[in-house]
Amino acid sequence: MRFKRARLRTFERRSYFVFGAVSLAIGLVMAVVSWGNVTSVVNPRQTLSGTTLAPIGQTWLQSGRAQISPLLHHAIDERLAWQRPKAIICSILLVAFVTLAVFVWRTLIRQSRAGEPFRKISRRLMLGAGVVSTLSCLVLMLMVIGNTEGAVAPLFITALYG
Repeated sequence: MRFKRARLRTFERRSYFVFGAVSLAIGLVMAVVSWGNVTSVVNPRQTLSGTTLAPIGQTWLQSGRAQISPLLHHAIDERLAWQRPKAIICSILLVAFVTLAVFVWRTLIRQSRAGEPFRKISRRLMLGAGVVSTLSCLVLMLMVIGNTEGAVAPLFITALYG
């Protein structure tokens, strides 16, 4: 909607177009990531075999018992101790970088609407900061998803299988 409202051949319109195209690409990447997560849920043996927990996890899966062995329980606890802090730190950084990206892009668009003259160096720095902060948001978003999943999945499995 903002793309349609923006005047033709302006910085604002080009920015909205690029954000739309990048959002579509990110949506497709997230669809692939989601499909990978679905296949992990459907076939956990294959997913577990690709981790460092493979020997311990395979032994537990082959036993057919619902009770988790103490060795596997300890391995899960070690992984959680590592994943939880990473998930929290990445979440905080994501909020900070989203705030920075919104501020930078709103400033750039506001100045382009008002027709305020940019100095070339200032505009390039702001544009560079906007691009870097936006790309950082993408990377941090994936890190938050991965680390949160890594922290929550063992808990879910433990609750599910006792």
